[in-house]
Amino acid sequence: MESTGCPQSTITYDTIIDGLCKTMRIEEAKEVFDQMDLQGISRNAITFNTPIDGLCKAKRIDDAFELINQMISEGLQPNNITYNSILTHYCKDEAYSKSLQSAIQSLFRRNDIRDALSLFREITEVGEPPDAFTYKIVFRGLCCGGGPINEAFDFHMVDKGFIPEFSSFRMLAEGLLHLGMDDYFIRAIEIIIEKTDLRDSDVSAIREYLKIRKFYYALATFGRLLEINNHQWKKNF
Repeated sequence: MESTGCPQSTITYDTIIDGLCKTMRIEEAKEVFDQMDLQGISRNAITFNTPIDGLCKAKRIDDAFELINQMISEGLQPNNITYNSILTHYCKDEAYSKSLQSAIQSLFRRNDIRDALSLFREITEVGEPPDAFTYKIVFRGLCCGGGPINEAFDFHMVDKGFIPEFSSFRMLAEGLLHLGMDDYFIRAIEIIIEKTDLRDSDVSAIREYLKIRKFYYALATFGRLLEINNHQWKKNF
């Protein structure tokens, strides 16, 4: 690049990478991308988003996610453009689904709740309906991510046809009780009861504990019944 008299800058490299990706010369774009390290040229979000999109168009989804991980490791934040590339070329193949799940999980581990939810919502709008495992990742991420507990509650309470396994539900329930959100706790149990076919006697026992505000007894009883009956229900997370 120096021999052409072209000044070396991030914008210059971004332009070259963009041109190569548009003509699907992905390997050449990668070589230019790697040259930036050797030349000491810093990368920006555009530098990453362009080859990520090119890799997605070439159906090299795993390579695209590797580049997203590199982007994060260099201190740059994946944005809507980054994930839109993934979703635009989203395939219903199981490997693609696992890659998207890994991306959501990675964002939650970094406590990036907003982007994790944004990616999840875009998946629901563009791709296949999320499966039970994807819901589990998001639900647990919300419960453990230090965000508002009501956000996990609202996510969980929307009717998606999934019955929670107790290990997932307990995180939400204990968080609600710890914060003194007793009414939310009662409502959470009642909504799940309405979706299940528990015996009347079991439901009465749980509601009796709720009535006298023996919440942890109610939770223990409820949990035992979920564990016993969950294998009978088709959908759970």
